[in-house]
Amino acid sequence: MRAWQVQVGRTKLYLLDSNDAANFPVHRGITSELYGGGSELRLKQEMVLGIGGWRLLQALGIKPQICHLNEGHAAFAILERAYSFMMETGKSFEVALTATRAGNLFTTHTAVAAGFDCFSPSLIEQYLTEYVKNKLEITIHQLLALGRKDSNNDSEKFNMAYLAIRGSGAINGVSRLHGEVSRHIFEPLFPKWPTTEVPVSHITNGVHMPTWDSKEADEIWTEACGKERWLGMNNFLESDIYACPR
Repeated sequence: MRAWQVQVGRTKLYLLDSNDAANFPVHRGITSELYGGGSELRLKQEMVLGIGGWRLLQALGIKPQICHLNEGHAAFAILERAYSFMMETGKSFEVALTATRAGNLFTTHTAVAAGFDCFSPSLIEQYLTEYVKNKLEITIHQLLALGRKDSNNDSEKFNMAYLAIRGSGAINGVSRLHGEVSRHIFEPLFPKWPTTEVPVSHITNGVHMPTWDSKEADEIWTEACGKERWLGMNNFLESDIYACPR
């Protein structure tokens, strides 16, 4: 696996690339496309992103206090972070997961349950059995349980969002309404909890307007709403309908 560093403003962006001559041909194409190739390729990509991504940070000597999982795509980082803790402390996976959970934050953008990445048990067993046995020292059934509503349902698929939730100390949607929707979606993971108390908060998405607007759009919005239209208006931005004062 190769990694490329790109500077975006003051932020360093690391890009993972499997197209390395040292890899077997079957592995070189893992990062060749996005949202394509079926479930097997998708699982490989998420293993590279989550497990490989955390290993890259370790190799670079970067030790983040907070790991922000944007959707469940990188949720396997939870496992590798726990493994790193196991290596440092000699503790079991269960202890390591508990200890590192507070440092993981999961943001979900999906508004329907069908939108989450889910993988068949056979695929998880094929690609992760050796990893969980030799590294995490748990069984594949224990791993599958982290991604299921019902840990005893052997036919239920492995849901990456469920893994992210069980391995994170905080969960949020991307608007007030989306937070409410997400609490209903994840309610089965918190049996007997009132829906309003399901631990999913919200942080409303936003953009940097001076660089988001085009010159033409800025002129139109400034004429209609004023130059300071985006300042101090969180309550309006979180409303279902927002209209500029005329």
